[in-house]
Amino acid sequence: DVKALEFVSLRDGRYRRKNLRDKLGDSLADTRDALWGVDLNRNFPTSFQAGKCEVLEVFAGPAAASEPETAAIAAFLAGAFNADNPLLGSLDVHNNSQKLLVTNGVPGVGGNYDSHVQRAAGEMARRLREGGRTYGRTELSGGPTGSFRTHLAHTFKVPSITLELPFDTHLQTSFFVQDNDIDGIYAGMRLAALTLIDWATG
Repeated sequence: DVKALEFVSLRDGRYRRKNLRDKLGDSLADTRDALWGVDLNRNFPTSFQAGKCEVLEVFAGPAAASEPETAAIAAFLAGAFNADNPLLGSLDVHNNSQKLLVTNGVPGVGGNYDSHVQRAAGEMARRLREGGRTYGRTELSGGPTGSFRTHLAHTFKVPSITLELPFDTHLQTSFFVQDNDIDGIYAGMRLAALTLIDWATG
């Protein structure tokens, strides 16, 4: 999950979703550099929009794939999948709004792509509910600019779905999976992945 929380800022106590940049000139990227990272889930090339304020939690970076993490993932994807070895779909897991996010409106894709993807997400939600999870709300969108989901959908023209983990109403724990919920979340992730595979190969 490229949106995974990297650290808790000791500077102002807020949770962060950015990588670490050494902006203090001490050759160490640590929590004192909390304000200066880049949100990796806004740094992918597709629909990238350069950030203007480095201290924002969703600062996208100075240029597309400017961060080594993002560049490595984009390069791997470009080299791993082609006409002989096509990517069939994408499912990534985030926190924490307890819903399915589906990328639609992908340029260059004809036919009933949007309706097919929506049906796949609907089936995913149905199976998750049957599996005892509380997921269920689906949301169609073009995807955030520079996000992993948008990049996958637009580059490979495949279904790209984000499964948001359950929301914890307590801010201090909402970004962290509780021990007693790990098995259930993994079961939901597996069920979601199998649904997408069934759709892509069926």
